[in-house]
Amino acid sequence: MSQTINKDELKKTIVFNVKSIYRKTIDEATPAMVYQAVALAVKDMIIDRWMGVRGSVARKLDEALLFTPSIIMPSLFFSASRVLRIMPKPRSNP
Repeated sequence: MSQTINKDELKKTIVFNVKSIYRKTIDEATPAMVYQAVALAVKDMIIDRWMGVRGSVARKLDEALLFTPSIIMPSLFFSASRVLRIMPKPRSNP
């Protein structure tokens, strides 16, 4: 996943956005239309990058959790049993 924006890809996306949203060519579009098309193109690129990162983080988390229970569970069991031993026992009223 590249951290830079490809200039040609950005231009194509802007032209496509102007064409699909406003049904005009880039030469016929007003500056406001071009601005909106640029904003949507950049937003789409950011979303695509974010989804890629989110997917890779989720995969790494799944891999980590796959091997973690055998390490964590005994320590959690030990901690819980230790807490139960330390806690005072409730008194019964005669």
